[in-house]
Amino acid sequence: MRQPKPWYRKWKSTWYVELNGKQHFLGQHPKELPQPKKTNGEWKPPPVILDAFYKLMAHQPENVPSSGELRVTILCDLFLEHSHKHHATETYVLAKLYLDQFCGVNGGLLAADIKPFHVNRWLDAHPKWKASRRHAALAVQRAFGWADKQGLLTPSPLRTLEVAPSNRRTRVLTLDERKEILAAIKDNDPVSY
Repeated sequence: MRQPKPWYRKWKSTWYVELNGKQHFLGQHPKELPQPKKTNGEWKPPPVILDAFYKLMAHQPENVPSSGELRVTILCDLFLEHSHKHHATETYVLAKLYLDQFCGVNGGLLAADIKPFHVNRWLDAHPKWKASRRHAALAVQRAFGWADKQGLLTPSPLRTLEVAPSNRRTRVLTLDERKEILAAIKDNDPVSY
């Protein structure tokens, strides 16, 4: 079966994809970008159109590609759909934050081709991340682990990804310091220690 791909309609400056004999609108071509051209006989859609395409594909269960054709963005969208339904809102929001950024860099790659190297290179591009580095790595690893458990991508190529342990506090506040902080809070309720 031929994999559906976005295509461009010049006279309307719009993008579409055909699924099961039906055309699906993906969006207007961004006005700030030059007109798209075919490369090697295929249209090269801009990132915003690719995102719309991957989201549409993720919501078409009969169109979920085999593990050899599954792209990172589709895998992450499927995981986020699951997370939105089954996890706390904060968990979903944090996962979405990191997975969207990861897909911005690696989304077009085949999920089966992702290696710990890709995750580490992405993390290294954010040197200011400290605790965020751990949370970001865990978000990506959980998405791939979920895909493995769902039979979408077995085994997960990130099963060997090393995630740094969480950092422990190097110092605990003394009783006097806690009292000083709590005393600075303007509240009517006294706090006992």
